[in-house]
Amino acid sequence: SARVRREQYVGPWLPEPVQTQAEDPIDPESISMAFLLVLERLSPAERAAFLLRQVFELDYGEVAAALERSEAATRQLVSRARNRLERDRPRYTPDREAHDRLLMGFLMAAQSGDVGGMAALLAEDVRAWSDSGGKARAARKLVSGRDPVARLFVGLATKNAGAGLRPELRELNGAPGLVVWSGDQLQSATTIETDGALIHAVHVVVNPDKLSRLASELVHA
Repeated sequence: SARVRREQYVGPWLPEPVQTQAEDPIDPESISMAFLLVLERLSPAERAAFLLRQVFELDYGEVAAALERSEAATRQLVSRARNRLERDRPRYTPDREAHDRLLMGFLMAAQSGDVGGMAALLAEDVRAWSDSGGKARAARKLVSGRDPVARLFVGLATKNAGAGLRPELRELNGAPGLVVWSGDQLQSATTIETDGALIHAVHVVVNPDKLSRLASELVHA
């Protein structure tokens, strides 16, 4: 049913952003937007088997019982899921200083209207997701390429100049991220995927339904 809802979703789909802390014991990569997007490409059975086995650490017999499959079939599901995740998972593991530097550069270039400066931070094949669910203004398609992505975010910042928006750096999905407020309303949550030298992906959630829980977490943090 979740897959059907996504097929009917307006525009690109992203997982719900979550607040994290730098000192959290969880592996940051396992909750990054990039990894969660890869996880979504698995079949429902593969995803369930992988999560029950690898995240909840159930033994294969327990996973098989939960999925009502044989243990042999369950092992195959976990193996296929692990292989696909290993093949497709992001390879970038920059240090926090580099991640912070690129995120701040991204914000400053957008705010100053510096298309060239923004482009210099982006990989040639950079991609940008904007998840609105049709409930907020955003690009309805995945935007690819250094110049189109640079112009997209500089253009958005220019249109919103003078609107009283307040950006904040926060820890999102295991890495430094950016949230933007309008008064006490959370307008967007942005994370980037970077190798420490260039930004390879930008994930922006503006769907108010996906921001409500994060807004509450941030206010009470």
